[in-house]
Amino acid sequence: YVLDDARAERGLRRFIKGWLINNQYPFPAINNPDLVVALKEETVRFVLDNIESNMPFSELLLAEYTQANDLVADHYGLAGETTEGWGMRRYANDDPRTGAGLLGHASFLASRTNTVNPSPIKRGVFVREMLMCQEFPPPAAANFDVQFEDDDSNREATARHTQEPACRACHQFIDGVGFGFERYDSQGLYRVIETLGNGETQEIDASGAIKSLYSPETVMDPDSEAVPYHSIAELAALIAGSGQGEACFARQFYRYFVRREENKLSDEIIIRSYSQDLRNGGGMRDMLKDLVLSDSFTQRR
Repeated sequence: YVLDDARAERGLRRFIKGWLINNQYPFPAINNPDLVVALKEETVRFVLDNIESNMPFSELLLAEYTQANDLVADHYGLAGETTEGWGMRRYANDDPRTGAGLLGHASFLASRTNTVNPSPIKRGVFVREMLMCQEFPPPAAANFDVQFEDDDSNREATARHTQEPACRACHQFIDGVGFGFERYDSQGLYRVIETLGNGETQEIDASGAIKSLYSPETVMDPDSEAVPYHSIAELAALIAGSGQGEACFARQFYRYFVRREENKLSDEIIIRSYSQDLRNGGGMRDMLKDLVLSDSFTQRR
């Protein structure tokens, strides 16, 4: 059928790049352009392989492995045989990326960042918008320049920057998610200690909390519980167990397919129809098959 066509892989690659990579985001702390290309390719190959293997969406969030060539493996410090090409590399059991899937990819961590300090705000927005389809309006007259005191941690300076009442409407959903990634630096590498502006060091607080985990699709509820977590693998498990990931994946692919955002009831009916099995733990490839065999595909003009 259609997905067996050689053009299907090219289409899926375009979808994955548009969904997760978004080339408007640079990698300010990585100077090797070949590594930047490889980190983007890691994510594309990882998602593509899981789609083609008909894995459930949760595998994208819970995987204990990635797709890597030697550049990527060296960047992460992955053990294993040296190879000239790409292949699956498993994380060690004590690697903090184990069980975190996409949330441990430097294509995300090293692009949603600043040169010196990672950006909890950019990372929190990525999780909300790309993996949960909970989107924010453009910030009104926002000041993006986080001011640091000499004894500030990155977390402390960011929290002070977003504590204004006008900011809280959105940042109550962003900061708690973004702070959970604080132990990943601007290159997407794991760290435990942070050096402050005064030269002192301190252990990083990477505790997080996520609201609207069980809200209706695309809805951010200010009255929802802030569910705490203490690692990105734990965050990945929370999202995977909430159903938000499957719902958003189906929605993201629909947007790619029709080349616009859903904006009417008929869109919602179609999305829920072809993604019903995916939402019950079915495979991603089967979902794409259900879409291309649906009336919305076969009868489109």
